[in-house]
Amino acid sequence: MAERDPEEAQRRSPRYGGMPGHYWTPNQEGRYQLPELEVHGHPWHPRWPVFGVSWEDAVAYCRWRSEVEGRKVRLPMEQEWEKAARGTDGRYYPWGDLFDPTFCRMRESRETAATLEPVGTFELDESPYGVRDAAGCISEWCQEWFSRKHQLKLVKGGAWNSTRNQCRAARRHGEHIGESLTWVGFRTVRPLKTGTN
Repeated sequence: MAERDPEEAQRRSPRYGGMPGHYWTPNQEGRYQLPELEVHGHPWHPRWPVFGVSWEDAVAYCRWRSEVEGRKVRLPMEQEWEKAARGTDGRYYPWGDLFDPTFCRMRESRETAATLEPVGTFELDESPYGVRDAAGCISEWCQEWFSRKHQLKLVKGGAWNSTRNQCRAARRHGEHIGESLTWVGFRTVRPLKTGTN
């Protein structure tokens, strides 16, 4: 996208929620690189999940990725996201029914201040299907509307700043489609068969 439409790439690059500015900026050759430090001065880790993108940005990425791969890539539907996180036995969390703040990256996981950590740091935050970081780390956009009237799209999963109730796999909430937030990102899905949704 950066080569084809540099202005759109810059407009959609991860940005500070509610503040002007972007986390990533292009270098002199027009390529994007991870910054050494994030906005609060913490080292930027290359294994952090993508965050600071709106639902519209996530969908634009899926369109671009679909073109590059030659097969459909999209955001998950709520039921797909939840089954991937819970398995088939209806568990509350990816690991089972009992909550322990040290099992996932959320507000109470560590004695230090809550902040983002690399994907996969919390090994117990893994579903029966091998899906990692569904209870914590970063909340994720889904396809469906949470409220069409208020332009809110569905968000699933807990994040690094979530409370224990917000880490439940069944929890759902909505965020504005154009909003970029430090605790919301996305993951993608591919249909099993070509030509399906």
